[in-house]
Amino acid sequence: MFQEQVIRTLNYDTFLCDSSDKEKKVYTVKFHGTQREHVVSFYPNEEKVNCSCKKFEFAGILCSHCLKILDINNIKHIPEHYILKRWTIDAKVLEITSNRNLHEDLKARMSNFYKDLCRMFIHIAASAAESDETYDMAAKCAEQLARDVEQSLKIRV
Repeated sequence: MFQEQVIRTLNYDTFLCDSSDKEKKVYTVKFHGTQREHVVSFYPNEEKVNCSCKKFEFAGILCSHCLKILDINNIKHIPEHYILKRWTIDAKVLEITSNRNLHEDLKARMSNFYKDLCRMFIHIAASAAESDETYDMAAKCAEQLARDVEQSLKIRV
């Protein structure tokens, strides 16, 4: 997944749109030969990038657009704040850390549960999509899990 992003950087054309602010540079990044473009903001002092595709926010890995902008700004190592613990060698499988406050209301608690589960299932889906066998295994487990959850909810009521 990340390797694909690195390889894709080789085929991008970049255009500096706005560098009037020393704190921020704005680029457009376009796959060579296509019209679709993404807007990437680069903050040199903080070595931070934001892309209109929002891949980092959704998948937890930097997109090829951001990697291209880091590269053309001579940043050859991924800044620490983009290396999430779940991608490091020390990460435990599907370790979920949540800072749930005992006094938070039910709606906020359910929202946190939802976000935690989404992160887990996105990780599983990304891994399982790599082969027919792992896809079938994950789909079968997901169907069983859905039945188990429904059954558990019926018992609770």
